[in-house]
Amino acid sequence: MIDVTTKKIGGLTPRWAPFPGFSLLFDPPESSFLRQDGLEILNGNWLEDSDGKLFYLAAQSLQKLGADYLLQKFGFCALPFPSYHVTAFDVANVGDLSRCREEVRESLTHTLDALPSCSSFEAEFLKLAAVSRLVAAKWDLSFGYGRLRRRGSVLAIELIPLQASNFGSFYEARAALSQNYREKYGFGAEASFSPHLSLGYFLNREAADLAAPMIGEWDDLFRNAIGEATVEFQTASLYGFTDMATFFRLQKHH
Repeated sequence: MIDVTTKKIGGLTPRWAPFPGFSLLFDPPESSFLRQDGLEILNGNWLEDSDGKLFYLAAQSLQKLGADYLLQKFGFCALPFPSYHVTAFDVANVGDLSRCREEVRESLTHTLDALPSCSSFEAEFLKLAAVSRLVAAKWDLSFGYGRLRRRGSVLAIELIPLQASNFGSFYEARAALSQNYREKYGFGAEASFSPHLSLGYFLNREAADLAAPMIGEWDDLFRNAIGEATVEFQTASLYGFTDMATFFRLQKHH
């Protein structure tokens, strides 16, 4: 029997374990949401001819490897394609309860327990992110394929920021937000930005180690398939999540 030690995986279906939190994510096309009870649930509509061609080709490459083969051979649980995203800034999640400042722990606990709900977005500790420049500004950011790598229990594509001049002010705003969060609450993303696309999770460290010799071969497959394709974003928003496949934001008025 396979021993599941990765906290974000709930079983072999795969069934995604509860892992609530909040992040600033780059926004997908407006057609990429299911609207329900005041929330917009991420249901990525990344087409081959869209700003997210890289996402589309990444999913095609993973499909070529075979989800069942990866699960049975390497204990790898692929994330569903509609959940694909790039995180601009990690705000807080259940893992922060052990390291946050004492005065915010109760609020963080109650807010995470309330997900998914519109009211959970009203928490005081979320305001720094919600009104930050990362959300308020319109960005013109483009990412290309860097390499496939294992990051602990996750298999991810490292993304390369393209047109570096567009990223300067984004880096500054992000670093400032990181400093504010860490000083005030004791959580929040690090100042350095490591953009990536998570493809899925290994069930445990042993499974990830078993797959390690294959990463180079898989990297070649992804690199050849994706080529010069990019993923492009204009804006970022505050999203909540209940597990690694379910992300949502407050409904926007169009």
